[in-house]
Amino acid sequence: MRLQGVLNEGDLVAAMSEGHNASFEALERWAYRSLFHSSWPAIKNYAPIEGVALVPFDSLISSAIASPLGMWCLRAEFKSKGDEEWDTNIISFEAPWFRDCPRLLGDVVSELQQHGNALICCESERLAKGLHLASWFKGSRSRRLWVSLYNDRGLRVCG
Repeated sequence: MRLQGVLNEGDLVAAMSEGHNASFEALERWAYRSLFHSSWPAIKNYAPIEGVALVPFDSLISSAIASPLGMWCLRAEFKSKGDEEWDTNIISFEAPWFRDCPRLLGDVVSELQQHGNALICCESERLAKGLHLASWFKGSRSRRLWVSLYNDRGLRVCG
């Protein structure tokens, strides 16, 4: 366990003192916890991790659209099966307009398989709204593709 440079001198002395009599499991646990804690009491006593917070994915999408994009966008969410042909068929079935954009379809399938989400920029409000409406597949309760519409300020409008 390399605690020098992580702990202050007093904590380092205490850690070294307690480390001599500790089990191998305790040493492993302390080494692991020293990766994200900077005090001996926090490492040893299972202190909660402080200084981390979740950035909701929706806020990233909104920020990306509002600045620097400033364009109407579609956010696609997809539950991939990991089979490129199957996923491509499902996506082009549930949003048939992708068939008219084969290159975009391939890129979107790849993005959705990798991340489960894709952001598609549109040149106009009319185009974005039209593609969003064209993505509403009717007749199935077990959708795999969900498309949301965002305005040029990054606010979710629909979906």
